[in-house]
Amino acid sequence: MQAQKTKENFSQYFIKAFTTHQQVIEVTITFYKEDRENPTVLDMFSKDEMFIYMGRKVKVFVMTYQDTLNHHYKMVSDEVRSLFYILRKRLEQQGIKLLIQGARRHYYMIRHFKQDFRAVKLVLGKRYDYDTAEIINIFDPENDFSQIATVQEQEEYFNQWVESITGVKYDGNKRVSE
Repeated sequence: MQAQKTKENFSQYFIKAFTTHQQVIEVTITFYKEDRENPTVLDMFSKDEMFIYMGRKVKVFVMTYQDTLNHHYKMVSDEVRSLFYILRKRLEQQGIKLLIQGARRHYYMIRHFKQDFRAVKLVLGKRYDYDTAEIINIFDPENDFSQIATVQEQEEYFNQWVESITGVKYDGNKRVSE
């Protein structure tokens, strides 16, 4: 009998989700990293298409999803952020939303957090500052159904936020024209 290889950075989350009929369901999500030769990965920025790394070994993230309604997904990407948003889009097509902090409208996994499970609260007209920003674990529970947004709603808010900080300096959140 061969010993099972320990997966690098294995994480498992037991969370809740809800359906369009407000039925609460139990969900298990797992993440781990592994090296793969010529992996095929998902990329959220190319309209959720597949991308193949050729001729080399790449460290990838693997995510699995399982719920009490018998939905199962297994996805691979070079970014946690891509896996998170692609999973949520697929679940939304099934009428399912995750009851987690990372699904709230004003939180977004910005570029700096693409390899971990954090998101930052974005405030219109204000740049975020690492020292004072409200940063959350995306899988922390959120029990208020009304706080949960679709991925599209989060992306729209993110784009509004980007527009709102045009001309805002990094220091003191003052506009350049001031």
